[in-house]
Amino acid sequence: MSIMEVELKKIIYLTLILIIFNTSFLTSQMTEMSKEYLMIQSLKDPSLAPLTYTLGSGDRLLLNLWGNTNASYVIAVSQDGTVFIPRTEGAAVQIPFTGYAGVSSAEVVPALGEIKAEGLTVYELKEEIEKRVKKYFYGVNVRVSLSGLRLFSCSVIGSVVDPGVYSITPLYRLSNLIEIAGGIAGTGSYRNITIKSADGSSQIFDLYAFLYKGEMEQNPYMKAGDIVIIPQAIMTVKITGRVFRKGNYELKEGERLKDLIEVAGGFQRRGSLTRTIKIYNIKSPDEVTEIDPYKLLIENDSLSNVELRTGDVVTIPMEPFTVTVVGQVTQGGTFEYEPGADFYYYLGLAGGYAERANTRDIRITRWDGRMLKWKRDVEIKPGDTIVIGRSELKGWRDYLEVTLNAANLLFIIWTVSKW
Repeated sequence: MSIMEVELKKIIYLTLILIIFNTSFLTSQMTEMSKEYLMIQSLKDPSLAPLTYTLGSGDRLLLNLWGNTNASYVIAVSQDGTVFIPRTEGAAVQIPFTGYAGVSSAEVVPALGEIKAEGLTVYELKEEIEKRVKKYFYGVNVRVSLSGLRLFSCSVIGSVVDPGVYSITPLYRLSNLIEIAGGIAGTGSYRNITIKSADGSSQIFDLYAFLYKGEMEQNPYMKAGDIVIIPQAIMTVKITGRVFRKGNYELKEGERLKDLIEVAGGFQRRGSLTRTIKIYNIKSPDEVTEIDPYKLLIENDSLSNVELRTGDVVTIPMEPFTVTVVGQVTQGGTFEYEPGADFYYYLGLAGGYAERANTRDIRITRWDGRMLKWKRDVEIKPGDTIVIGRSELKGWRDYLEVTLNAANLLFIIWTVSKW
């Protein structure tokens, strides 16, 4: 193979690798973009509006009458907050009324007039229309549904990835608006978010209460002209170990260790109540505070519920749940702890004694580092490591091998001395 052919193959391989990498990268990027696109589109879908959806200028509705009289109207809430339901002449018509789009009917239906819709829910508007219908008809049903959602602008400023003004629908909640703004940046606060309304009033919201406790009132629907202000977090700490949600968390003034554990989802199944919780600060990692988890969580000891500082790292200990068998066994390993099981149970899991096992040299190392010699009355506990010692001489074959090696050594010494 010529040098040119080798170089050409290298170029082809390199090109294929770049194509595969770029395809994978683009696929992941498109997946993220498609997720965001679907989320944005879903928040424009009128069928997802809750029953409590409040109508406003720009909303579009579909009104159907059926029964003894049949008609369909496409209406919109005008700038003055009203909808107008005109007379039908037995055919589809277009009349240039504000807040009115069109009607389709094979029958003559008298005008139902103008109705104040702004501030009403769809259901409340339906009730108002039903009152009008009953004045003219008997046996006519009414159905009102949203066919399009109004758009309005809200601003996001402060510690977000992409601050700015966004055009959204009334289905957007605070968390949705922050998401399309790229999310909270760096050390931005989730817990002291201010929404300043168009009327000048303001309110502070805590997204942790929504994210971790499901409190929907802390994730409100956005309104036209709202300004969302996201400040820097005042205090952040980290929690690791046996909790459900490890990571960095923001704490509010007055919150303590138990509050952090609660936000992190609490102890996992094997979180230990017998080993101490350790707390250190990144500025002074050698200074470690130890807390008894049983006193903290079971006895509700207030002294154990310590205050935390920015930069604190909290480690929740793990309760051991395995037993390890090593040394002179057929197949050593780590096995799940079985309450009440004795030494021979774990010896069986390890395949039994190996050929050179010394049954008089069996030691156990406890989880806390203590060592003891095994006896029949010694209980096996979670976290134990069982070590089976090795016998140097065991059986007539071992003694024969040692004797032959000694004889061979003496023969070599005798031969050398003859020289």
